[in-house]
Amino acid sequence: MKKQYDGKDRVLALLMAFLMVVSMLVNPLDISATSTAPQYTVTVAGNKNISVSIPKYSVSGTVTCGGKAVSGVDVTITGLTSVQTGEDGSFTIPGVAANTTPTITVRKPGFDDKTEPLSTVTADVTNVNIGLSLLQPVIISDKTSASVDGTIAYSVSNVVEGASYQWQILSGNAVIQNNSMGTSIEANATSSGPVNVNVTASYGTVSVVGTNNSVNVNKRQPSVEIHVGNNSDANNGKITELSVTAIVNASEGTVTFAEVAGGNFGSFDNGTTTASVGADGRATVVYKAASD
Repeated sequence: MKKQYDGKDRVLALLMAFLMVVSMLVNPLDISATSTAPQYTVTVAGNKNISVSIPKYSVSGTVTCGGKAVSGVDVTITGLTSVQTGEDGSFTIPGVAANTTPTITVRKPGFDDKTEPLSTVTADVTNVNIGLSLLQPVIISDKTSASVDGTIAYSVSNVVEGASYQWQILSGNAVIQNNSMGTSIEANATSSGPVNVNVTASYGTVSVVGTNNSVNVNKRQPSVEIHVGNNSDANNGKITELSVTAIVNASEGTVTFAEVAGGNFGSFDNGTTTASVGADGRATVVYKAASD
């Protein structure tokens, strides 16, 4: 037989329920949070908004090329501020969130960019060693053609601070005028033909040969002497005969005459020819070096 609650009992039950609600509002709730990477557990007794701080760790290491430390390298982890390597090539990036798998990127002019993924971060990461490769130097000349005894200035792009450079004449006849060590030189062409120059960049144990840069060296222009012959028309002032002599350096060969317009060739001997001039007393002489 069920017990029937009278009015007093109902009032008492409502009062007890009210006191429980008041107690929950007045007394603090039991809230506890624990973190053990890589899992985080939050336990809440009651209904309340809470926040949990995720641990942060650092990533550190060294950037090298050919076993030699590289300074001034930009090192970046996505979402974080980049840092630069010190004189010893070392770096440290703080603030890497736990339980993440970051990607690290390194950049410096003159080197190939490099990107490497890291393992899941559960503690401070050390000894991240990243090796860079030198970019191939590109040789730049101040001209594409020169004349014998002319000076050609060369320089190199992709210059790397701390690298050494060695120039050489790969083919052709030219002499490096200044010291061949450095990022620029001048070469003096000594005879005609293409001149190819190379430069080797070295950093630590790594050496990279630059791309060829060919400059075409032309023969010296012959010096020409034109002499009026003895036969001339005194009345009209017309030239009826002339001789032309072209002189070049012995190493550059002889000169041939290709054409005498308005007249005809006479004899040819050692760069000298005599031409009979046309009726109008004018002649055009065309000449060139023998091997051009």
